[in-house]
Amino acid sequence: MASRIAKQRRARQSQSKVGRDHLETTDAAAVDESDGGGDAQSNASGSTNTTPLGARLKAKRASVGRASNLPLLSPRNLHARADEFFERATAEEAKSFHPLQAKLYRLIVERGLTVDDLFAEWDRNKDGTVSKLEFRINVRKLGLSEELANTQQIDTIFKWLDMDNGGSLDRVEIRAGIRKLEEDYKSLRVQNAAVHERAARLRELANHVKQAAEATELYEQEQQRREAMSALPAGLRLGALLQARNVKPADIVSTWDKDGNGTIDPDEFRVQVRTLGFKASDEEVRSIFADMDVDSSGDLEVKEIMTAMKRLAAQARAAKAAEDNQVRALARAKKKAASAQEAALSLVAEVEAASQAEADEARRREAAAEAEKAEAEPQARGRSKELRGAQSLRMW
Repeated sequence: MASRIAKQRRARQSQSKVGRDHLETTDAAAVDESDGGGDAQSNASGSTNTTPLGARLKAKRASVGRASNLPLLSPRNLHARADEFFERATAEEAKSFHPLQAKLYRLIVERGLTVDDLFAEWDRNKDGTVSKLEFRINVRKLGLSEELANTQQIDTIFKWLDMDNGGSLDRVEIRAGIRKLEEDYKSLRVQNAAVHERAARLRELANHVKQAAEATELYEQEQQRREAMSALPAGLRLGALLQARNVKPADIVSTWDKDGNGTIDPDEFRVQVRTLGFKASDEEVRSIFADMDVDSSGDLEVKEIMTAMKRLAAQARAAKAAEDNQVRALARAKKKAASAQEAALSLVAEVEAASQAEADEARRREAAAEAEKAEAEPQARGRSKELRGAQSLRMW
């Protein structure tokens, strides 16, 4: 049982270290925009863990149990990385803009035009083909204005449709092009949905890292309070020492009054507190003595000693209780900060791994599409030549 728990703890720390390494790399801000913010459970089939990051973060915090032994990252570092994830989310959202081909297809669909309608309208000189100039004029009429696309961009679409590179579009090429536009448009809608999902996850991850930064800031504030409380005034330190040594006021009068006159002078006071092991400067000792000498007579009488000792003891007890509370608060803050950091860093590692997997899958699909296009182009050119041959025969 103990061995299994140890293995689980090592696995969590290893995963957290991957996220920590990412966050500690300050010069890694330039991240390829093709990397999305997907989820950690991506596998070879492209499936992902759809559990919200917030719920998984809560589960991870519960599984952490005890604070990690790894040193805490600074709030400044965490805030910087949170800002990086917010920027990546914004960059991811920018990918959802529709390319011109999708805008052209949407304009065709909105007007309810068929391939025959387009060809009849675009082939203005009725020569059986659509020239580049005719294409420019007619896509402008469809609504692809100068604000949406310049002439060079329209010519790029024309070249994309001109599969045989003949310099004009025939009916076969337009039909194949419209089919390809439709496929690309549907694919784009799916891709845009995935883009928005990745952006949302990146923003959620950024918020988790930011929360870890804020928890760490609270821990540092508790540290500062602890340090301030540790610098107790000399009088309280003496009261705590007397209480720890169980020195009673009556014992002070009987043992510290070396000349037996019933009072304690400054020299007797200084010697005796030093004998107890009290560490303070001579100035601090004189200040304590003056504070106890209520009537400013220069000596401490029994009544003054009794009153001062009770006051110092009460103040020391209160200071000790406050210190104990502060120690507990510091421990709680550290555990919370460590838990938040470990959980957030673990999610960072998951998201980065999923991003890489999605990028690899996107490149694989792109290569497959290019291969398919290369295979289809010769067939399209062949069909185009057959159609032109048939048209020539009809003209004869």
